[in-house]
Amino acid sequence: MRTVESDGSHLQAINFSDPYGLNGQIFHRMRLNPVFPNKVWYKRDAANPNPNGTATPEIWVADITAPTVVYNAAIVGGAGVAADHNSWSPDGTTIGFDYNGLWYTIQVLNSDGTWVNDGNFGSATLVGPPAASGLAVDYCSWAPDGSEYVCTRGPDPSAGFGGEVYLMSLDGQTTTPLAFTKSTGTVDNGIPKAHFGDVQHIYFSSDFSGIPQVYVITGFTSP
Repeated sequence: MRTVESDGSHLQAINFSDPYGLNGQIFHRMRLNPVFPNKVWYKRDAANPNPNGTATPEIWVADITAPTVVYNAAIVGGAGVAADHNSWSPDGTTIGFDYNGLWYTIQVLNSDGTWVNDGNFGSATLVGPPAASGLAVDYCSWAPDGSEYVCTRGPDPSAGFGGEVYLMSLDGQTTTPLAFTKSTGTVDNGIPKAHFGDVQHIYFSSDFSGIPQVYVITGFTSP
């Protein structure tokens, strides 16, 4: 990983250490924290040769100013799990992730940007959606004001991708379907990954029309 100032100065390499020795593996995905610019989460790809986009289970969180210590945030029931498709909360303290088609959250930072319990984060909290909704989660992200989630239903292997983009309340108990989307896999491995532009606009990508396109959803109400 390399960092650079917005004016192009101070280019530097960041060499994260981790207990699994995966520093030789490429990054699968990474995101800087929206509030604390020195914090980052990232995932590594599986071992070479050719992991074909398959990520390792861990969601690593780290401080780019102190990269020799990293922590795994994908903890459910006290154990590490194969979590994926994670996102930061708007206040920068919490990570949400998909595990077995459900959305979990885990607080990793205190309000001052320090690590929760020196990196012993405890276990993630199950959010939803409820089984009665008939929905599942492949990806969620918070609204900019932190008031709700927009989620994308997980892939249906028999159909490439078939599911809804829907809103979910913070407690996970209320869901509001917004749109049907489908992909044959030409858009981000078939996962539209819907996200808010602002509290009144949601964007997602899909090739349902036959070509990859970006769609916007407007005129919706919160759960």
